[in-house]
Amino acid sequence: MIKQTTHEFWIENPSTEKFPAEKVADCNATLLLSAQGAPLAYRGVCTVTDIDGDIFVATNGATKPDFSDCTWAMHGGTGKYAGVTGSGLCMPGGPITKDGNNSKFSWTGEWVLP
Repeated sequence: MIKQTTHEFWIENPSTEKFPAEKVADCNATLLLSAQGAPLAYRGVCTVTDIDGDIFVATNGATKPDFSDCTWAMHGGTGKYAGVTGSGLCMPGGPITKDGNNSKFSWTGEWVLP
């Protein structure tokens, strides 16, 4: 099992003027590996802040070794993200190493504002 804390830079495209494309995310994740080092399950939670200081919380996870069932969800926030929900799919886009330090994901889906 690997527990990882990361400080990430996210760029969303497309974005609207009201929602800045660039954000920073503080994420905590757990990756469960088999005895051979293959991924078995992944769960993460991120607190994301934009340039205005507004914050939202998002989770993601997968239970299949190839991450083909990876999903994400938004759970509200502050400022412009107050009451926001959303969900979608995520897909690994790069190697996920045994030490948990190399990962890259692509995200699709939508946000819903109240």
